[in-house]
Amino acid sequence: MKLLIFTLQLLIMMTNTDLKGQDLSSHQWQNRIVLIITDYLHNVEFQKQLADLQTVEQGLKERDIIVYQVLPQQQQRGLVTTENWEDSNQLYVKYKQLEGAFEVQLIGLDGTVKLVENNVLSSEKLFV
Repeated sequence: MKLLIFTLQLLIMMTNTDLKGQDLSSHQWQNRIVLIITDYLHNVEFQKQLADLQTVEQGLKERDIIVYQVLPQQQQRGLVTTENWEDSNQLYVKYKQLEGAFEVQLIGLDGTVKLVENNVLSSEKLFV
């Protein structure tokens, strides 16, 4: 009986981890995702990437591309930086791959990473 209770508690703990964290699997087969990952909000490349994508916002919508801004302890969806950051390191821990303070990733409809850049990703290259 104790083993059963322990097993149930363990299962609950495993499925209950970081409920606030964004689960990108909900976008699978519906949206492509661009993750703009930086170590600090005022990073020049991060700001340039946001500005570039803001100029092609309609193209992002037409291609079903959703953008996430990702910091080490916070994340937020969209191109506008607001005060409503979600406290979570889930995306940063799961997706940060490259050395340095900036990277951008494209995640395809199938949920796999298609492109990783440590420079600003041009909208022309994104839309190819």
